[in-house]
Amino acid sequence: MALNGVSYAAWIAGTALGYAVGTVLPETVQISLGVGLYAMFTAILIPEIRKSMTALCLAGFSGLVYFILDALEFFPDGWKLITAIIVGSSAGPFLLKDSYEGEKI
Repeated sequence: MALNGVSYAAWIAGTALGYAVGTVLPETVQISLGVGLYAMFTAILIPEIRKSMTALCLAGFSGLVYFILDALEFFPDGWKLITAIIVGSSAGPFLLKDSYEGEKI
């Protein structure tokens, strides 16, 4: 319980500090920091793709969902990415069920 509380407090403090420091940064730097989210997802995805072709297909499927949502212009920009992640993540268990069939979770 204490570890959870410390982690939560650190998360909140880091968010507040990031907000405070972020308002001082020049606008071009603030905009460029948005690329960090995509870099983080890429850093998480690449090692998994090297191990599994299914992960590559799943990432491609999520990209296709995003592409379709972008073409339809139905969702606001931020929600397109979130929706594609949710749809792709929801498809994951169905595509990966054979990979983890014998494992105990």
